[in-house]
Amino acid sequence: MSFLLIMASSTDSSSHLTRSIAALPKKTFRKYRKPLVEHPNLVEAQLASFRQFTTEGLKNLFQEFRVIEDYGGGRKFRLEFSEIELGKPSCHEYYAKENQLTYQAPLRARIKLTNRQLGTTKEQEVFLGDLPLMTNHGTFIVNGVERVIVPQLVRSYGVFFTMEYSRELKKIFGAKIIPLRGAWVEIETERIKDDAFAIFVKIDRHRRLPITQLLRVLGAEHNEALFALVADNERARAALRATMELDAARTVDEAAVEIYKR
Repeated sequence: MSFLLIMASSTDSSSHLTRSIAALPKKTFRKYRKPLVEHPNLVEAQLASFRQFTTEGLKNLFQEFRVIEDYGGGRKFRLEFSEIELGKPSCHEYYAKENQLTYQAPLRARIKLTNRQLGTTKEQEVFLGDLPLMTNHGTFIVNGVERVIVPQLVRSYGVFFTMEYSRELKKIFGAKIIPLRGAWVEIETERIKDDAFAIFVKIDRHRRLPITQLLRVLGAEHNEALFALVADNERARAALRATMELDAARTVDEAAVEIYKR
């Protein structure tokens, strides 16, 4: 009897739920033709970066060596870049894909050559080369093949100091010199005796060298000049002395040979 009562109550609940659902207003999403959420342009970062490169980056690059002097005998010539111009594409991007071509544009510069000996100046537009262009999809078309450039995070340039713990739980300090352009220089310290540390350097992540070799080729040729760099720091003088014991180079030429042997 109780079982029948339970079945009857569950049936009433189901019918009540069905009537409640039927009473709800119906909403058809087929009426919405526009996206409910505005989709971001996922390649905007690449497009903005290339746009900045073509409008500002190229000009800034040529400004670094805008004037080229003749350093030969007499310095007769002087070459100047005055204007940089990126022309129109040589073909449409779809035509380039169909015909195995590169979607590119000519890059030209207006230069002025001055002959100081004769006192003459000649100005002319020069073709520098073809620059591949980025499509609206953030891709490049090279020989008919669509390619992409994967963006990477670049470490900020500057001097960074590091601190690590040795096996004896002693603090070991180092430094990294990261330039905007050029070789990375990493400075490391290592305990070689109970109370003595040696200082080493890595150039472009190659094998490490005693830092005294780098200091010699930079101008501190003799031991006296090396110690003069840290004259007011006895602990640094002790580290420099320990590093010299591991350094096989004693002259500037020997230090240069050791560095370029890497």
